[in-house]
Amino acid sequence: MIWTWSDVTARLAAEPEGTRLRLPRPLAQHPLDGGLTRGVDLPVGQRADFRLPCGDRTLCVQDFGTHYEAFLVGAAPPETEGAAVDAGAGAGALVALLLAGTREAALVGALLGAALGRRRG
Repeated sequence: MIWTWSDVTARLAAEPEGTRLRLPRPLAQHPLDGGLTRGVDLPVGQRADFRLPCGDRTLCVQDFGTHYEAFLVGAAPPETEGAAVDAGAGAGALVALLLAGTREAALVGALLGAALGRRRG
């Protein structure tokens, strides 16, 4: 049996919150073929992240090369905070670079921007 992401979503919906389903790659549909889109998550060894909105929840799939790990989260996927940190770091680095013109200032600006982005995210 080849798992589709609809099958995975239905299986996880019947499980307790926080359940992860591990699927060998040969036994699962590729996420892009199943309508998932690429996402960004905190790195824990995965090669890629994918997302699929499912009503009030989101199916999250991590590709570890040999297998996929799938789980459901509430309305906001985990990358929301990471996106705020990334945006803050980029903005901070740019402003510091424009004001001081050095790589060191850009690094400090990126760190401060990331910290502020984390507080807002």
